[in-house]
Amino acid sequence: MIIDQQQEQLSSFEIEKHEDKSLEDQYKSWREFRIQNKKTKLFLTGFLTFFIIGGLIIALSVHGTNDQENAHTANKRGQKYVYIQQRLKIFSFSVLGKRATVSDDTILTDIDQISEYWGNLRPYADNDPSYFGVTDVGLPYGCQVEQVHVLHRHGARFPSGVDTTNVQSFATKVANVLNAGGKFTGPLDFLNTWSMQMGGELLVPNGAAMEYKSGVDFWNKYGRTLYDTPPSQAYYNGTGKPKLFFRSTDFARTIDSLMGWATGFIGPHNTTDYYSILPIPVVGSYNNTLAGFSTCGPFIAPALGLESLSQDLQSALTRISAYAPASTGLTKTDMQIMQLICAYEYTIFSSSDFCKLFTSGEWKDFNNKGNQAFYEACSFGSPRSRAQGLGYTEELIARLTGNYINVSYSAVNATLDSSEQTFPLNRPFYTDMAHEFSILGVLTALSIDYFRVYTGNGFPQSLDQNFHLSQMTPLAARLITEKIGCVSANPIATSEIRTQYRPTQYGYSAATATNKFIRMRLNSGILPLNTIRGGYCSVGRTDGLCPLNNFVASQKDAQKLANYQYVCFQNYTVNEDNFNNDGAVFP
Repeated sequence: MIIDQQQEQLSSFEIEKHEDKSLEDQYKSWREFRIQNKKTKLFLTGFLTFFIIGGLIIALSVHGTNDQENAHTANKRGQKYVYIQQRLKIFSFSVLGKRATVSDDTILTDIDQISEYWGNLRPYADNDPSYFGVTDVGLPYGCQVEQVHVLHRHGARFPSGVDTTNVQSFATKVANVLNAGGKFTGPLDFLNTWSMQMGGELLVPNGAAMEYKSGVDFWNKYGRTLYDTPPSQAYYNGTGKPKLFFRSTDFARTIDSLMGWATGFIGPHNTTDYYSILPIPVVGSYNNTLAGFSTCGPFIAPALGLESLSQDLQSALTRISAYAPASTGLTKTDMQIMQLICAYEYTIFSSSDFCKLFTSGEWKDFNNKGNQAFYEACSFGSPRSRAQGLGYTEELIARLTGNYINVSYSAVNATLDSSEQTFPLNRPFYTDMAHEFSILGVLTALSIDYFRVYTGNGFPQSLDQNFHLSQMTPLAARLITEKIGCVSANPIATSEIRTQYRPTQYGYSAATATNKFIRMRLNSGILPLNTIRGGYCSVGRTDGLCPLNNFVASQKDAQKLANYQYVCFQNYTVNEDNFNNDGAVFP
């Protein structure tokens, strides 16, 4: 079924709607609450850094055995010295990031290093399976992945929303200078011939390539074993199988991303005879679990704050303005926009002259601004994030347990989710194409407290916290839920990652694998489900597996914690009494 036919099918259903009430005042009160209560922790962080490093340096200086010291004592002291050195390296890693040897004042030119600070604009990169702290990342003997659920973000795109406005504003400023006869010099010389070449919101070739690669990877990692593919079969073969069923928000960039993904999965013989796409409208008040941010009140996108966090952009402004005519009137806001242009141009054109202008410290500051903006708009720091992720969470539980949803108290459209045609059950895998906001809302609604970085006011300035957009929602990000069958009720965890050629290769048998588990991955990194609130998945496992029944039980309070109807449709003022940075607000 082609997309146009799917659109007609969708319109034939009675689409449930929620009353669209203006809640701008709520958001204003929330932002005022944020601004008034932000308390900088720079002094405390600096003091603790000085104290700890100073103490370690003193410890390192305590050495020098005397002439009578025996070899055994000297060896023990040497071991302590090495240990202290190791702890110092670990401390430096956690505070300064992966490249602790680079000074904050160093102009960065390595694009791989720079792109680590781009947050949701970072080109996709797999996380190491143990990135989120799970130590045993292999699949236990006697276990196999039986079903996979993919919540996918679209690939690289042109700027959208406020970013489009900001980039165009900067381009106009540059054009005005050049039209008046002004000239840029030094590292800004490229602006003399530069013009804005980016359109608005559409998927770009690099984005399509990301999605194609993702589809290929999914086929290689999951498709072969899910369908027990014979050795001679290179790609998915849909002959004799039900059509693959995909869903997407109805934006062009998500539909195009999904088609790119399908091409990677199915191969060069890709045809819509093998799959159908259900595009669900975002604009309007339609219930849409892939865009809960649009269903729950008026959507306000995250935006980089103008206030400085760990480092003021004044130094960048002073340095860069020296190469621009005074009439340009560059501001600190322009510095942020130039960083944005660097990220967008590189992901679109694979190159950007804007990327050679900023220091390590300025990129770290850009990164932290993005982390805070999204945390406070789409994660535990937002009063609506649980509500925005609740619908997909309920659909995930329904698919895992093989149940339709007949009544909705969230963004779920019960008309669609009670039909085999638009909510098929018991499929080997599902792929839903959505947005970074969607993934962040689901992680919050699931109560994975690993990502809840603070419970008071103020966002942590150190990189030593767990909410990092670059690893969570880069372009083409994917949240994958694996339903795993095991022969044993307590399979032995393993750190060994084995190539799966056949589903029965390592002791698995579908007939005897009656013990079901859930494992979740975020960009290949295995999520610590033992941090889901309530302790249901804290069963002593070191491999991220949670028994299916326990996982389902862990979400029994998800609706109550989201407080959907009140959060999305009532008038309220956000304050310290009703909001504690847990993704919802209560009267």
